[in-house]
Amino acid sequence: MSIVKRISRLVKADIHAVLDMLEDPQAVLEQAIREMEEIVERHEEEERASIEHTKRLDERSRQIAREVAELEGRSQIAIDSGNIEMARPLVRRVLELKKEGQAADALRERSVADRKAREESLKEERERLARMKERLVIVSNSAEQPHAGSTGSSVREEEVESEILRLQSNRSEKHARGGKSQ
Repeated sequence: MSIVKRISRLVKADIHAVLDMLEDPQAVLEQAIREMEEIVERHEEEERASIEHTKRLDERSRQIAREVAELEGRSQIAIDSGNIEMARPLVRRVLELKKEGQAADALRERSVADRKAREESLKEERERLARMKERLVIVSNSAEQPHAGSTGSSVREEEVESEILRLQSNRSEKHARGGKSQ
């Protein structure tokens, strides 16, 4: 069973190595940036909608306060004139509006708290996007600039390392056979 696991691990490692070679780090980073920009844009739209929702709730609260003040005045006049039956529906409407106002205020408070959390999340996403763009600049610059001593060819770092190991191996073999290294 251990041999099967080892072979499986080796195959997976080889597949991952091939995929790593196929991926262009700059293209992958550019795609990640596009996706992050879409997320930021969507969250900014949600933020604008939340601000508008809060404004509507504020306006409704002000409207309710005006209606309550008017109806309380009218109901007080009815009570002062001894017309309780006329005051009754006015008082009922005042109580209904006050409950509606309390519900609107609670909804507004939740909306503001949610918006603050979204603002923090949006700030973090913008910072992450900025870091990704910085990395893209670094990757782009390193891709454009040939490595020291390079002739601008498309030699990968892995190939250089492999050649160094081969040369070191040749040198070790010469020493083992008694040859001189130069």
